[in-house]
Amino acid sequence: MVAGEDNPLLSFVLLACTTSTDTADTADTAAAEVTVSWVSPQEADDVGTSVNASITTTEFSFIDLAKHSEQAAGFVRITADGTALGDFDTPTFVLDGLTAGDVILGAQLYYDDGDEILAKDGVLCEEDDATCAAVTAEVNITVSVAGG
Repeated sequence: MVAGEDNPLLSFVLLACTTSTDTADTADTAAAEVTVSWVSPQEADDVGTSVNASITTTEFSFIDLAKHSEQAAGFVRITADGTALGDFDTPTFVLDGLTAGDVILGAQLYYDDGDEILAKDGVLCEEDDATCAAVTAEVNITVSVAGG
């Protein structure tokens, strides 16, 4: 006979410790997605040749371009029809010198060392993972001299 075997409290504690845990109430925490999207201008907006612009990101931090980090932190490169307009270390910026006509603005996230931020289903990837894609967003706008 084990010492304390007839003790009801000890039996209860032993039973509680050997009972399997019900995991139905335990939610698995999904990895947060790294994203970039346009706030302004918005799809099909008519803007002038200079426009205040902004993006929003999730699970990404803007940092000084002169520093280095291995987290999803860095800068955004903005393009107009594939031509680089500039690198920005804040989510709001002014785009100057836009050419009149229909324009596709692109935003792509980069680490501060210039490497593309790659993700698959919003989860960060190693830079050599060919199954992953750059974290980007596009918006189609119309640029006119008069502007919206």
